[in-house]
Amino acid sequence: MIYLTGSNGFIGKNFYKFSKHKKKIVLISRQNLKKKNYIKFDIGVDKDYRFVIKNSSLVHLAWDFIPFYNNHLHFNHFINQYKFLRSLILRGVKNIFIMGSCFEYGNLKGPLDETINCFPKNYYAISKLNLLNSLLLLQKKYDFNLTWGRLFYVYGKYQHKKSLFSQYIESARKKETFYIDNPHVKRDYLSVKSVVEIIDHLIDKGLNFGLVNISSNKPISVIDQVKNWNLNFKTKVKIGFKVNPNISINEQNNFWGLNDKLKYILDNN
Repeated sequence: MIYLTGSNGFIGKNFYKFSKHKKKIVLISRQNLKKKNYIKFDIGVDKDYRFVIKNSSLVHLAWDFIPFYNNHLHFNHFINQYKFLRSLILRGVKNIFIMGSCFEYGNLKGPLDETINCFPKNYYAISKLNLLNSLLLLQKKYDFNLTWGRLFYVYGKYQHKKSLFSQYIESARKKETFYIDNPHVKRDYLSVKSVVEIIDHLIDKGLNFGLVNISSNKPISVIDQVKNWNLNFKTKVKIGFKVNPNISINEQNNFWGLNDKLKYILDNN
């Protein structure tokens, strides 16, 4: 059995739809879902964990207050997340995958691997990193497998309306010019279907790999990524440029994820 949180989010919807493990998935959600394989449970409120089956697995994608990364409520949410995960572990959940974020690295440049020290700059990233470190300490006391997938940039269906890809799709639908405010900055992009396949493979291999970059190791400028979308989706969106005076320092940095560890896991375990 695989418990899945965050099934109403961007990656969660895609994981539930495309995962090869779909028949094993039980959704955990605070919302009322019209699905049989569903447990109504609010991470920040509910305390009844009698539903937990020993030696089960968890794909934990839930996190509140996104995309408001500097909301101080992320700190409170970290505490709720930790209590929830600790309770599952104490009741016998054995294999855990948690989605992290490249924002944990902070304002770093160039190729980033899992050994680099992190200097997170917003409340969301600080809280994520606190959760990772807390679970690594907990792992010294309790027997469970943990993989923390540090995700870089993802695109695909169900993404937030303000994301680059969703705005691109909307421009294509309306046949309008798609404006980019930082066209030459380099990022690391994966399709959401590729991310689902990676999580599936990690589940197959035991989910005991610690911190793992989920990235392509292929830096590409934003404008070239948009041009790729034009080719891949057979659209002809015209690209324009605009000046954004509010762009952050981190958004001006070129950075991407080295994925040697991920490749090794997928090829050898």
